[in-house]
Order: sequence, then structure tokens, then C-alpha cells
Amino acid sequence: MHFNATNQRKRYSWGFDVVKKADEVRKKIGVVTEKLIAYNRLTPVENLKLFGRLYDMPKQELDTRIKDLLQLVDLWDWRKSLVSNFSSGMRQRLNLVRALIHNPEIIFLDEPTVGLDPATALNIRDLVAKLNQDGKTIILTTHQMEVAEKLSHRICIIDQGKIIALEKLEALKAKVGPEATLEDVFIKLTGNKMRDAPKKNRFDIPKHRGRRAF
Repeated sequence: MHFNATNQRKRYSWGFDVVKKADEVRKKIGVVTEKLIAYNRLTPVENLKLFGRLYDMPKQELDTRIKDLLQLVDLWDWRKSLVSNFSSGMRQRLNLVRALIHNPEIIFLDEPTVGLDPATALNIRDLVAKLNQDGKTIILTTHQMEVAEKLSHRICIIDQGKIIALEKLEALKAKVGPEATLEDVFIKLTGNKMRDAPKKNRFDIPKHRGRRAF
């Protein structure tokens, strides 16, 4: 991927003007949000067909891609079931393959394993790792340090809206100690105070005058 800026403040990605050729840029990226992007009253196949058509995928290619992806995440046997009947883990697996339907080069993942049972979370992490091994670029945002540590080669730590570290995982850990975890690094760089805590002790129990009924 290549970004460039001219004096006219134009932005280019993969050689496309991101304003004039936004659809071409979207074909290169896939996005998995923490919130499910799918229609409950449709089946997995119907959902994927809908999103595939948004990318102008040829019918035969789309049909093959749908089958391959649903088999990849063990949802093929559920292909005729409504998404409204799916568990949280099944929905997130569908959410992931929805972002892969057009075979993007870069995949943005926002908290892909939050709220999932351990087995489903492990399977999703394994799938993300395989996608990276197959040549996909993965940009992962997460508060789960263990997930970032297992999946990432390069770490960016943001505190109060500013980038305070951007290095390879091992280089970051080496700054703290030989046995340091990514959580140790994060605490070392940002401190251990809660980010939204007011100046006073947030755990102070307010005192009330007189009696109150609860």
C-alpha cells in the first residue's frame, strides 16, 4: 500500500485518489468491527451474497468464495439458518468472513474476540494468524494485551490520543526486562492509573446527610 500527498492535499492509496476512486480503495480493505455487521433476518449465504455484490464480484466467484469461507469457519452446515438464531461466537465468525468476502489485502480488526468463549476466541485468533501467514496485512485494535502479544509483530501504544510507542514486540519488551509481558510494557509507559479517573478518589463513597430510603 502506498500513500502520497500533493500540494493540493490529495490522498492516494494503491495509486487511487481516495476521494474520486473511493470504491476502488474499499475493494482493497476489509473491516471487522466489534459490532456485528450482518442482517438477522437473512441466512449467512444471503448476507455474504449481499456484501459480495456491493463489491461487484462475479456470481461464480462469489458463490465459490462463500462456500470456502463458511467451511473455513465451520458455518457451512448453518448456511440455511437465520443469523438471528446464531450464538455470539457464530455471529463473530460470520462477521469475520463478511470482511474477507472480496479477498482484501488489508484487514482492520476491532476487538475481534471480546465477549467470546475461550474456544471460539482461540479459533478466531488462529484464523487471524493464518490470514497473516497467507500474506494479508492485519491491523488489530484491542485492549486485550494477551491477544495483541500473540498476534502482533509490531505494536503501537496510544495513550490520551497520542502514539507513545511504535516498535516491534520484542524491542518493546526488552526495554522493560527479559521476562516482561506486553501488559508490563503498557503499564510502564502509561502508568497504572485508570484513564478516566477524576482527580479525587473515584472509590470514595459519597456521604449523605439524614436518612434515605432505598
